[in-house]
Amino acid sequence: MTDQRTPYDVLLTVLAEKFEVDPGRLEPDTTVENLDLDSITLVELVVVLSDELGAEIDENTLTGDLTLREVAGVLEDATGARRGGR
Repeated sequence: MTDQRTPYDVLLTVLAEKFEVDPGRLEPDTTVENLDLDSITLVELVVVLSDELGAEIDENTLTGDLTLREVAGVLEDATGARRGGR
């Protein structure tokens, strides 16, 4: 059976469960910076997301000024996932 979670779903799950970010703070237009993730944690996030999604993600593409929606777009590009009509 294949995993039907979108990269955005994986991002939210990882942030809430592995980085203990309050799920109430996880909105599409929230920036990474607003989640109080320092640069070391951001690198750790890239590693975890790469493992979870089975994709190479360039740690330099995820910066604090990106919104969670934009991070999901980076993850979609890395995994080849497309939103198709959303």
